Order: sequence, then C-alpha cells, then structure tokens
Amino acid sequence: MDNCILSGNLGNDPEIFYSENGSNPVASFNLAFKSGKKTGWIKVASFQKLAEIVEQHLKKTVLSYQAVLIRNNGRVKEQSVPRSSSLR
Repeated sequence: MDNCILSGNLGNDPEIFYSENGSNPVASFNLAFKSGKKTGWIKVASFQKLAEIVEQHLKKTVLSYQAVLIRNNGRVKEQSVPRSSSLR
C-alpha cells in the first residue's frame, strides 16, 4: 500500500452503510480532481470512526483533503494481461 494526499471536491454526499454485523460503518464517496483540462474521479472509502466523521462533515461540492492509503486493485483480463486501477 502507498500513502497519498488527495485534494478535490466531493461529487456527491457520502453514502454510509454498515458491515454485516452492523457495528462497523463505511463511508463511500467520489472525489473530483483536475488534471490539466480534464476532470478525474477517485472512489474513496472510509472506515469505522473516520466514516462517522465523513458522514457528519463532508457534503457534495465541499473541497476536501484526504490522506489515504492506496490499495492496488490489480486484476487479469483476457489473455492473462495484467490490468490495474491504481493511480499513476
């Protein structure tokens, strides 16, 4: 896992849901950022206490700074060609 600081605007209000046992909150939202003339989107998930803070304080269009750990979601597609959805 790698550390990263992201800066951007929330594209929607955070979605909150709970683990199967109902005790661990998870907040999920999209963060928009500018890269030259293009707008990019990053899917962000927060867990436990941080998810509760996100739910209380972050709303759509709010400028946000996120210190995050990035997990590479590597996968293999046709003909065993590796694919990745991590940031570059």
